[in-house]
Amino acid sequence: NELLGKKVEVLIPPRLRTHHQGHRTHFFAEPKSRPMGAGLDLWCLRKDGSEFPAEISLSPLGMGEEISATAAIRDITDRKRMEDQLRRAHDELEVRVEQRTADVRRLAGLHLQMVREEERTSIAREIHDDLGQYLTALRMDLSALERKVVAEASEKVATELLRRSRAMFQVLDQTLEVVRRISAQLRPTMIDELGIAAALEWQAGEFGRRSGIPCHYQSELKHMALDHEVSTAVFRIFQELLTNITRHAEATKVDVELKKTEETLILRVHDNGKGVTEAELERANSLGVIGMRERAHLVGGKIDFVGKPGKGTTVTLQVPYREVKEGEHS
Repeated sequence: NELLGKKVEVLIPPRLRTHHQGHRTHFFAEPKSRPMGAGLDLWCLRKDGSEFPAEISLSPLGMGEEISATAAIRDITDRKRMEDQLRRAHDELEVRVEQRTADVRRLAGLHLQMVREEERTSIAREIHDDLGQYLTALRMDLSALERKVVAEASEKVATELLRRSRAMFQVLDQTLEVVRRISAQLRPTMIDELGIAAALEWQAGEFGRRSGIPCHYQSELKHMALDHEVSTAVFRIFQELLTNITRHAEATKVDVELKKTEETLILRVHDNGKGVTEAELERANSLGVIGMRERAHLVGGKIDFVGKPGKGTTVTLQVPYREVKEGEHS
């Protein structure tokens, strides 16, 4: 009764009255039963002035010169609430699915890394044990042959054969050194025997010796037996960083620091080269940055690159760790 004789606009919030007028004009231009509000932001007013989401169904009453209409206004607050709940539940489900997918990818990537490292370890062992033993046996046979030549051959023949045997000894020693180096690069046994700290110190020394760039390694950590995956990831990232320094940094000095907190192992590598730029980091494939970040991510860590033009680059790797007790499988 309170609404009789009043304009329908009293039921529409002022901010939406122009919008509502457009709907009404469209309806009377083409009068046919239709709902308004489905999929639209349509609101109405309660007696106390509060707003509620609504759906309005319009139906024409006459087709003469003056057209009347009935309007059924439905409060769809409960429906909207359910839709919002369903939407939130759907969004939460999507997030969980994405997290689960990311976990699966992470585990798959970690498994792939483990398989590769197992292959490297197997190849390294075969090279070191089998090929190394054959070369050592050949050296022993050559040494025995040399003694026999000295004892039985004439002085002229012995001199010539000894000259050739010395050259063969030199080639054998060089080959044995190459075998040891390749085996160590594939999988340094000291990672498993002495821990990651010793392996990094050895790699820093090898880098300095082979590149001619002084590499100063500093760490108070001694023997640290870590999870196989963590120690392997840290070592491979360190190798990749040193390779990048050799190829791109134009550095004359490298400083390496390894330390730990209660839960995090921190490796910091600084060179005094030209400094990596943001553009180079964006072209990450050329620097192996994506691979290093992925390795760090697979073991729950992160790696940051900070370059300053003319002052070098600092790379900080942080990974959570768990020390493995003696006799415990990593």
